[in-house]
Amino acid sequence: MATGKYRLKNMKTFITLLALSGAALLVNLSANAAVERVDEKDLFATPDMGKTIEGVLGITNQYHYRPMALDDQLSGNLLDRYLESLDPTKIYFSADDIANYERYRSRLDDSLKNLDVSPAFEIFKTFRLRADQRAAYATSALASEFDFTKPESLPIRSDESAWFETITELENYWHQRVKNDILNLKLSETQAEEILELLTARYQRQADRVHQMVADDVFEIFMNAYSLEVEPHTSYFSKRSAENFRIRLSLSLEGIGAALETDLDYVVVNRVIAGGPADESNEIHAEDRIVGVGQGALDGGETEDMINVIGWRLMDVVDMIRGPKGSTVRLEILPKDTPPGSAPELVELVRDKIKLEEQAAKRSDIEIQGESGTRKMAVISIPSFYSDFDARAANEKDYRSSTRDVRNLLDDIEPGSVDGIIIDLRNNGGGSLDEATSLTGLFVKSGPIVQIRSSDKKIAIKRDPDRGIVYDGPLAVLVNRYSASASEIFAGAIQDYGRGLIIGERTYGKGTVQQLIDLSQVLREDEELGQFKFTTAQFFRISGNSTQNRGVEPDIELNLGESDEEFGEQALENALPWALIKPARYDGNPIITSNNQQLTTRHIARTQSDSAFIYLRNSNAASQKSRDLEMLSLVESTRVLERESSEQEGLARLNAYRHSLNLEDVTLENMGEEENELPGGDEHWNIVIHKEASRILLDSLLYAKLTADTSHELNQGAPQN
Repeated sequence: MATGKYRLKNMKTFITLLALSGAALLVNLSANAAVERVDEKDLFATPDMGKTIEGVLGITNQYHYRPMALDDQLSGNLLDRYLESLDPTKIYFSADDIANYERYRSRLDDSLKNLDVSPAFEIFKTFRLRADQRAAYATSALASEFDFTKPESLPIRSDESAWFETITELENYWHQRVKNDILNLKLSETQAEEILELLTARYQRQADRVHQMVADDVFEIFMNAYSLEVEPHTSYFSKRSAENFRIRLSLSLEGIGAALETDLDYVVVNRVIAGGPADESNEIHAEDRIVGVGQGALDGGETEDMINVIGWRLMDVVDMIRGPKGSTVRLEILPKDTPPGSAPELVELVRDKIKLEEQAAKRSDIEIQGESGTRKMAVISIPSFYSDFDARAANEKDYRSSTRDVRNLLDDIEPGSVDGIIIDLRNNGGGSLDEATSLTGLFVKSGPIVQIRSSDKKIAIKRDPDRGIVYDGPLAVLVNRYSASASEIFAGAIQDYGRGLIIGERTYGKGTVQQLIDLSQVLREDEELGQFKFTTAQFFRISGNSTQNRGVEPDIELNLGESDEEFGEQALENALPWALIKPARYDGNPIITSNNQQLTTRHIARTQSDSAFIYLRNSNAASQKSRDLEMLSLVESTRVLERESSEQEGLARLNAYRHSLNLEDVTLENMGEEENELPGGDEHWNIVIHKEASRILLDSLLYAKLTADTSHELNQGAPQN
């Protein structure tokens, strides 16, 4: 590929038109793309917004687990958060804009008390203007003669970046950003004319998205800036967002089966839902970034152009990805271990109804060869804590639930046929609290499972509803950083009772309870006012420890080389802190924790030279290196070398692992072909982790026996009275 100076053809004519028509060109381009912009005169506060503020403030003050004083301190924080909600990477507003809004620093609390959100609309109108100005500048910058041999870099902006002090600094950044956008497409072998067309449309579309926001959208952003100052799981849903929220909670899910969130300019996959098209494709994973969305199939049928969604609102991206069963969506994905600036991967998915069967608990068996012969473990994987509430309410006898399904799986295990059971809760984001409680009861005889402290500081205890026990043999629970909420209740109770060994990573750390209310019903208003989700209680383990913020620490941490310092609840601003309350009364039979160090030592020794764990550790290190990147080279030859190096390093890691399995090498061209999949297909890495968890559990049984034998011998030799 040629390197050096680069000019987009036909740009002089285009820039002449831009200079003549100014901002009007933006409107004309929008009209050609059939985009309807909201008129500025329609952006104002309505009486319904005042009623909503009154309801939100009243509920927060009276019923929230952590009510916040509406004072000057909160006012200043609210101003900062609202500005950053509009401009998270600080590339639209200038420092002068921010200084101009300092007059509101101690006044927003008074505005809310007066049910007035006019400052939010004033700021937003300026933001619309800045969006147009930045789009116009970026478009004009396309005419520049860029030198891709010049040693320049683009800083990767974050929410910790400072506002640019001058317009010159801001425009210099945008100039480099345009250069990077051109370079990305150039490295993807896009023709110059097409680059001009694609980027002109992209910059225009980014401004259009801001201008398509209606008054309710502005109000929602501002109210969520307020609610996030209270606590990160508190949020206001406008009428449109409330409908989307209801769809997400519905058991009838149609789409790709992925939970999404925003991280600065990117829409990021939070988790992949078992049984959905994304899960079954094995091409989309947690922490992947979605940078483009297109409709229609590649091989037949009508298609729409791929739309770049960097910087888009989450709601708008979700609307584009969601669609009816049988329709096709194309996504451009940057995998989590891909450095910024890399070419995205194209994934085509056929939307489908999420298969609830695939989300049900499943059993698989693992056999381990050891000195004492073959040992067998049963693994029960539970993707979520689910229950068919409608069937249950209708008193149907055979309704499905996680507890019922796991009980049936346990009943199918012949006594003595397995040496232990592993409950796999990795990537289980939670679900029904009742199910977490009753499921724990399958493994303990009776007693408390979780303590819940409400906003009035009263503590309620949820107990095992069944005094019996279904399985009392050796037990381990697998968790990771995505195990949250109800998963943490189950794992924490098993750990506190000493009922089993917790293996994996520190869990997410979400130990709070939320309630969703309809503001229209609460305020007895005929008009739809949206919904408000707020935190009402906090979970505590029976030991008195909170799962909030710190999560559940595993007894044995898997040797995967992953860092979780900036993940989970502890990475969220204003998250409730960890806390400690009085322990509940319970009869535990603690496992011998003094053996944990020996178990960890054996695990590390075993996996330090294990080819599968070497591959996983090196892959995680590459992902972390990508996340830590702060500057992006704008030298074409450097970028080519970086991309080739990253691809070759990934290929070398994979082939080194394939060698250990006596498999032939793959190339970059054929590594994704079906015949080159690892043994076991999608289940390969599950089997790797399940086998090592089985070895750890077997080690724990061995050390427990040695400890018991030693104790018995000491007692036998003790003097008798």
